[in-house]
Amino acid sequence: MIQSLRCYYFLTLMFFIAIFWSSQPCAKPAFPVSTTEDHKVTSTLLGAESANFMVTLPHNYQQSPNKRYVVLLDLHPRSHLMLVGMHDWMSHNGGWPWPETIIITAPDGHQALGKLKQRAIEQQGDQALLDFFEQDLLPAIDKRYRTNGFRIFNGFTGNAGLVLYSLINRPSLFNAYIAASPVLSADFAYVLNDAPEKLKNMQGKPRFLFVSTSDSDFEQRQLDSFAKLEGIIQTNANSQLNYQIKRFDGSYYMTQPILATANGI
Repeated sequence: MIQSLRCYYFLTLMFFIAIFWSSQPCAKPAFPVSTTEDHKVTSTLLGAESANFMVTLPHNYQQSPNKRYVVLLDLHPRSHLMLVGMHDWMSHNGGWPWPETIIITAPDGHQALGKLKQRAIEQQGDQALLDFFEQDLLPAIDKRYRTNGFRIFNGFTGNAGLVLYSLINRPSLFNAYIAASPVLSADFAYVLNDAPEKLKNMQGKPRFLFVSTSDSDFEQRQLDSFAKLEGIIQTNANSQLNYQIKRFDGSYYMTQPILATANGI
């Protein structure tokens, strides 16, 4: 009997505690929640099909209405969560070592944007993709968000090849270029062909390049091209290009964008 009464009183107490806590205001999350939204970009270069780029704002964006921010663009849709998580970790101590940044990634499977990329890769001298960046995408971002003019172009494998293509053909578009395990073989975007002359004649404000690779199985077929790129940069880069070339030998292929972005930042 006594044991039954104890059980009854215990369950009654738990019931009232549950009611009390359920009536309290929801506790604030342990960590700030990022603001992520789709930003529609229209362009004659895309035809009738607009493109929704995913944008994540720094945690304090709304609370700091007078502050302006760095922009980082990556063309791989699946890189968004990785970059946002890395940025949160590397910027939460007062924006160091990664300054508070607006993260932007491209839509998945966008046919018109894909055609612009394909033209850049396959047709020497075609700069329609860079025209889209300069005339439509970057102005749309600057108009909608509080940017500070400093831009980073980040990429892995094929998109890293396009990072290098952008650097050598229109270096003024971005201030920093991070290329992880770039695809360069088979005349990819004619980077190796065009780089010697264009790096030598680069003008304007100084630019930063971080380019890296490793000796993983997946990267073996690109190592000869990477060695050629390294030689071209070392021989032809003028004082306008501050560069770092890094080998992450012994590391796994899919860690390369993480390693390159962290070290490049």
